[in-house]
Amino acid sequence: MYTSNTTTPNFNYDQVQFPRPSSGKEVILENSYPHLIMFGATSPGKIKVFFKIFFGFLTSILQVIGTGLLLIVFPILALIPITIKQIVFKFFFRIGYRLYTNKAIGSRVHRLMVSSSHPSGGCVNTHTSILTPINYSTFVVWPVPVLSDNYSYIIYDKDTNETAVVDPCAPEVVIDVCNRLGVLPKYIFCTHSHFDHAGGNTVLQSLIPELKIIGGNMKTVPGVNLLADDDTVFWLGNTPIRTITTPCHTPDHIIFAVGNSKPNLQTHDQIPELSQSEAVFTGDTLFVGGVGAFFHGRPEDMYNSLQKLGSLSDNCAVYCGHEYAERLLWFCAWIEHDNPHTLKRACWANICRSMNIPTVPSTMGWERRTNPWLRW
Repeated sequence: MYTSNTTTPNFNYDQVQFPRPSSGKEVILENSYPHLIMFGATSPGKIKVFFKIFFGFLTSILQVIGTGLLLIVFPILALIPITIKQIVFKFFFRIGYRLYTNKAIGSRVHRLMVSSSHPSGGCVNTHTSILTPINYSTFVVWPVPVLSDNYSYIIYDKDTNETAVVDPCAPEVVIDVCNRLGVLPKYIFCTHSHFDHAGGNTVLQSLIPELKIIGGNMKTVPGVNLLADDDTVFWLGNTPIRTITTPCHTPDHIIFAVGNSKPNLQTHDQIPELSQSEAVFTGDTLFVGGVGAFFHGRPEDMYNSLQKLGSLSDNCAVYCGHEYAERLLWFCAWIEHDNPHTLKRACWANICRSMNIPTVPSTMGWERRTNPWLRW
């Protein structure tokens, strides 16, 4: 049964044109294309179009064959006890997950994913093409779509031009965007150790030796040189950054709460309350309409992690690590069919994604209304 005590959240964000400060430095990676329009798409040649259609047709045939085989095998699988199927699934999943998280194998797989998702090296061929920077009291957030459904983020302090990048898994794309904006990253805020979030840490660190990488574990998260724990506070210029440990998806997972809704009362000696944070970067802990997989934790661990976000205001923006909103919100609408807000949000996400519009940021208010995981 749906219950909610939250007020209707405010979505009137002040959207402005992103300022173009100059840091005086520029980092160049091979295969960068500064002439391309940000988040646009290049015009493919005839051969590329042909092969795209051909492989699409071939994929459709294989899907039909796979569906037929599944229909034949399904009656046999139905006779196998559920316990045995669970054991077999867990066995193969553990093998696959260990291979993915292996530094040698996982990094190679990740680089292949980056090169296939961004063959021209810059911010093109992305899953989202219409993006607007969001202006807050002391900082600006620019979402950067990468890979098939990931988001990196560029955070820029308006007073000092200091810049941080959240989860730069595709370093070529991040550098391309930073060069276009005229900023140089000083920090990396890395939410956890999976390569689709931390895969670009060491590449950027080799290009910018003074780069500071903030993470939850120096051994598991590549390149970390500033360790963060619960309520660790950093400053991005005049913008406070507070970290929150949220172990479950991975043991080293952390969340970054950014900003202060009362900047006039702010000094570097006086740390603002968590409830005053204007935005939270949740990685793979909290999604729009869902939560991350429990790869290294139990439901109790996720519950405890989400409870730490309880003091965030309804208007606090939520920037997650993946574009999962459409599928997650339709699932929420199915399990909470008596919640009118969830169905509206699912339809909204469907419309957004049909036009390649991002569903980030959400707000804590909307998540409390539509995300059942926050109402355990």
